[in-house]
Parts: sequence; C-alpha cells; structure tokens
Amino acid sequence: MVQNKPLFEFITSIVSSYKSANLKVPNFVDTKELQKEFLSALYDDEGSAPLRVFKKTNEIKRNVNLSSNSLNIIKQIKNILFSNFKIVTNRISKNVYHRNSKVFINYILNITGKENLENFQREIGFNHPEKRNKLNLMLNSYIRPPKQKT
Repeated sequence: MVQNKPLFEFITSIVSSYKSANLKVPNFVDTKELQKEFLSALYDDEGSAPLRVFKKTNEIKRNVNLSSNSLNIIKQIKNILFSNFKIVTNRISKNVYHRNSKVFINYILNITGKENLENFQREIGFNHPEKRNKLNLMLNSYIRPPKQKT
C-alpha cells in the first residue's frame, strides 16, 4: 500500500493498468535522454546478456534480450531502439509455457550482431555490473583480425 498520496497520484496518472500484459512506455519518456535512462533501467531489470556456445557446432551465440508479458511495450522498445539509437533488433518471439495448468505468454526482443551490440553498449548499456561485464565479454569474444603491417 502506498502511503504517500502525491506519489500514488503520480503513479496512477501514468499507469492505466496494473496488469503486466498491459505495460507500455510512459508518455513522458519522450526525449532521447529519457528513453536512454528508461531503456537502461528496463534492461537492467528485465533484460539479459547470455553468452553461450552452441554444442553441435561450437559456435558462440551472443545476444542481449528483453522479455515482457506485454507485446505492446516490446513493440514500443523495438521502435525506439531503431528510430532513436539505430539498433536493429530481431523479430519479436513469443514464448508460451504451461505451469500448474495455467498458460503463460511472454515476448522476447533480441539484439544480435556485433555492430548492434556495440551500439547498445554505447547508447544504452547496462548499469548492473554483472550484465555490463557479460556484455563486455561478449563483445571481446569477437575475433579481431590481426593488424596489417604498413
């Protein structure tokens, strides 16, 4: 229960629904600077930077992803990333799973590719130290060609 009436009024003015499936980017997040801070906080909380090796081919898989029950917010994030930060994302994937005879759906937005990951690190980044470290490891895992002698 919120005890601070002004805080409660502010929250209810920006949140139309308390269901996670109805989340959206708040209207006041309308400048590039606010979008950067919003996205950084969102990725710190709901994102991940898994670095893994595909066993069959020993290929390194790199991506930064964001997961939400709200398709609306995922679509908005995809649009903001591209239009304001030039970060290209993959198609939004839908994950359906069952637990205790209930059906749950969440949506996942992936950022892949060295250039997009570098743009994410430079423009948005993680504040969470573990996630920031994983993103650094991920980018350092790309094989750099040897410098040519001139």
